[in-house]
Amino acid sequence: LLAFISIGWAAGKGQELVQVADAWSMMSARLKLATIGHNEFVTAQKALFDIAQRIGVPIAEVSTLYGKLQQAVRMLGGEQKDALTITESISQALRISGASATEAQSSLLQFGQALASGVLRGEEFNSVVENSPRLAQALADGLNVPIGRLRKLAEEGRLTADVVVNALMSQKDKLAFEYAQLPQTVSQAFTRVQNAFGQWVSQVDAATGITKKLSEALT
Repeated sequence: LLAFISIGWAAGKGQELVQVADAWSMMSARLKLATIGHNEFVTAQKALFDIAQRIGVPIAEVSTLYGKLQQAVRMLGGEQKDALTITESISQALRISGASATEAQSSLLQFGQALASGVLRGEEFNSVVENSPRLAQALADGLNVPIGRLRKLAEEGRLTADVVVNALMSQKDKLAFEYAQLPQTVSQAFTRVQNAFGQWVSQVDAATGITKKLSEALT
């Protein structure tokens, strides 16, 4: 019985490792699609991991947001560092707002989709206001309008990607300062451990090719 339990536990842990490796592989693949050339990909990969660790948020979330932002910023003639800066500022705003993991994930997804489409309005705008009031306030401050005016601007289709990007860029230092005042939590520390573990698993997988070999064998 003990042997059977041990085998089951080992199998479960092995499956967990494979899931982590697969998740990182998919994340890397999407990041490659959002970047141009190997150098840009490597820069983004390292910078996004650093952002995730500084803020204590899942690396997958910031990578997804960056992928959406990079497309919008590139269309506006911006540089990679601009997309990385805005990615960190938005992540900080969500943390300042006290958004839960689910709320943060929803807000990041909706916000990224809005910028990729070229305008922030409708459900995407509602998600930002509801899940991240600090992000909405930063947007209002960047536009130098009362926060109550944002909904009207959104309805009129005036919160275009270039307007939103420039407004948030103007607030990056203020958001960074406010975020620095927040206490660190156990949840953040645990997320950092998960990020680091995922990175280690992906490095081992890249060196050994174990998941590729396993996938081919199972196929």
